Amino acid sequence: MKSFPFDVHFERKLAPSNEIFKLIGQARNRDGVLSPIPSSYSFRGHNITIKSASYFRIVDIRVGKFSLLAIDTEIPAEVFNGYDSSIDFPAAQGQLIELHVRNIDKSPRNFMAVIHGHAVDLVS
Repeated sequence: MKSFPFDVHFERKLAPSNEIFKLIGQARNRDGVLSPIPSSYSFRGHNITIKSASYFRIVDIRVGKFSLLAIDTEIPAEVFNGYDSSIDFPAAQGQLIELHVRNIDKSPRNFMAVIHGHAVDLVS
């Protein structure tokens, strides 16, 4: 089985509030449409890019039922932009990847993030 470049996408308009929004990672097909990640894929991400990061805080990053963050404090989203985030995103076949995010601005904002990595189709 060969690995291939694969990105996991997170997109949603977030209202300003104290609410924490849970976003589930999705795949983007050739037509640009977001859909669930195929359950036959195993994914290993190596960095994350967040658009308009200054408006958001990352509350948690989860793969399956496990948190990837070592602290229980919100992290400014800018921390993850522009370089290798040094967080390994290992998702076994069928595991969900989640970002838990808070909008800290006074206006609704579009949250867009991508985890870049590689996938293996375990069925092919």
